[in-house]
Amino acid sequence: MEKRRYSHFIVSELRQAQVPTQMVERLKRQRERGVWMESAHLLRLDDDALKGSLYTDCVWIYEKRGQAPLELEIGHDHDFDEVLGLVGTNRNDPYDLGGLIEFWIEDEKYMLTRSSLVFIPKGVRHCPLLLHEVRSPIFFFTTGNSTVYDRITGKEY
Repeated sequence: MEKRRYSHFIVSELRQAQVPTQMVERLKRQRERGVWMESAHLLRLDDDALKGSLYTDCVWIYEKRGQAPLELEIGHDHDFDEVLGLVGTNRNDPYDLGGLIEFWIEDEKYMLTRSSLVFIPKGVRHCPLLLHEVRSPIFFFTTGNSTVYDRITGKEY
């Protein structure tokens, strides 16, 4: 097959990133308490996966197990703008998220039940992100105007 100039710009498989140890440990502790999710980390872009690309991460959330909310992310901020996307899969009502997600921006709590895009300006504290229920698969993605996902500010809440 001939090499094409821009074929490296198309990413169609997961190029695994290093998952922060704190996140792995938090999800492990919750699973030990009987709360976890069935999911698939689908695709990722950042400087490691494709030099110069904007960071983007995509996950399918299929099912939530256990009664308590699952804390996917703790409160933090970034030195870059970020967009979070939560998209339901109900063909008859694509705005139905098919679940319930609690999301915080600064000190304001939002209970998301509709497909949503959330813009977070740099320096704005956001999360925790808590998964309360999943009735049908949810496509979750994050992207930002940075080539890597990090928390340079070091501020986690």
